[in-house]
Amino acid sequence: DNSNETNIWFHVFNASSGYVILHTEEAINDIPKNVIHRCAHLCKIRSTSRNMKRCPVMYSQVRNVSKGNSVGEAIVSSWKTVNV
Repeated sequence: DNSNETNIWFHVFNASSGYVILHTEEAINDIPKNVIHRCAHLCKIRSTSRNMKRCPVMYSQVRNVSKGNSVGEAIVSSWKTVNV
């Protein structure tokens, strides 16, 4: 709720997981790949997909994420995906 709209939100794609917020003012394309992978890995290990060999994790600027109608539901209008 209190995240800056330029922060990056991470969540396992189509699975139950916690989310990670990367506090940054950098453009999403300027964030180093190793930072993206580390944040995605943190999501994966706190998800129902933790044992998958390749787990898709979506990430987007917070400005593209809004709350859904159900508890824990997020609606994301634009995102990228990384496999970890």
